Amino acid sequence: SPQAQAEALAWHPARPRLRPLRLLVAWVVSACALLVAGVLLPGVEVAGFGGAALVVGTSVMSGYQQDIRNKILTTNAHLVVQKYGQDFVEYRKIEADVTQQAGVLAASPFTFNEVLVSAGDRAMGVLIKGIDPQRAPKVTAIAEHLCQDLTEDGHCRRYPLQERAGLLDRLLAPGEGAPGVVLGSELYRKLGQPVGTPIILTTPVGIAGARGNAPRRSEFRIAGVFRSGMYDFDARLIYVELGASQALMGLGDAVNGVEVRVAEPEQVEDVTRRVMRAIGRYPYHAIDWRQLNSGIFTALKLQKIVMFLVLTFIIVVAAFNIASTLFMAVIEKAREIAVLKSMGARDSTIMKIFVPEGWIVGGAGTLVGVLLGLVTSGLVAELDIGIAADVYMVESLSVRVQPFEVALVAIAALAISHLATIYPALKAARQPPVEAMRYE
Repeated sequence: SPQAQAEALAWHPARPRLRPLRLLVAWVVSACALLVAGVLLPGVEVAGFGGAALVVGTSVMSGYQQDIRNKILTTNAHLVVQKYGQDFVEYRKIEADVTQQAGVLAASPFTFNEVLVSAGDRAMGVLIKGIDPQRAPKVTAIAEHLCQDLTEDGHCRRYPLQERAGLLDRLLAPGEGAPGVVLGSELYRKLGQPVGTPIILTTPVGIAGARGNAPRRSEFRIAGVFRSGMYDFDARLIYVELGASQALMGLGDAVNGVEVRVAEPEQVEDVTRRVMRAIGRYPYHAIDWRQLNSGIFTALKLQKIVMFLVLTFIIVVAAFNIASTLFMAVIEKAREIAVLKSMGARDSTIMKIFVPEGWIVGGAGTLVGVLLGLVTSGLVAELDIGIAADVYMVESLSVRVQPFEVALVAIAALAISHLATIYPALKAARQPPVEAMRYE
């Protein structure tokens, strides 16, 4: 009868199973025991410091890249149109054609050459840039970089906004018989001469004549100082009025190129294509700001990648710490694991006890690291830490926290922490209960 069959089965119970409630209790007890045993604190400390170092490092590198990019875009043009050869005399027509293109804000002719500057008993090689004082401020931020005076510590006091209109034209205009020049602040400091002092500019090669290619010399006077914040520009660049530069270099009415300012620097490639279609191809060619500074940006990108990989090893060290601590926990809790398995816990159940330990430690360490990194990045930004401008090109550290990079750091830390728990969890799950309880 059915009643008899039920009674018979009662005398032969099935293999005991671990009920969900008991499994939950076992997991909580084991997890608490493992955390108390020392898994949490060491792992969180190392993972937290590693994550913080990654967040601060990537934020500083991003700020450094952005700072250099901004200074390049404000001191130099976004696009330069040049001609093969030395007879670029039709630049006015090219300038008019370029300014009619969509996305172009302004254009201005320029000359660019190397010269020797001498003042008193000092002489050094510099770069001289001839500009149109009226149109150049629309292409670059030269008017904003002009200094009314320099303090003893090198701080630049800018001209008021209402005084900048026509300022560059007045500074570069001939006065006292000699055209004016505007020096970079570092070059001005190296020469050690006050404003108004006459200087001599000497070209390395002159115009062919009876005496061969004799160098040409002209007298100028220091009329002003600019400070861009980019050391290479501040230490080597001199601005001269376009006509004076053409006369010094013997160019006649020719220029070296036409510099262009665009509305969207990130879309400069599209503007370049439109400009080249408008002016024709050969003998003209265009170079945008990315091509002009490709070496700098490539080096910064590689440096950032290498730094990220190196700092990631701090999190890898934390992962080894988590794995070794879990191995010790598995050895210490061998009896409890055997009891759970004898109660019906499967291998996957044992793994579900140990794997979340890595999630807890990794998650806590990542949270601590991200928060610590964000706080430290904010402090670094507020402190305005100065660095060697002649080495790093800029004068102070800039910080730029990017959400994508912070998320990437968090994902990397969590992934490494998870991988560190897999082998200890497998070791615990595959442990035979008989071996663990043999000597109990």
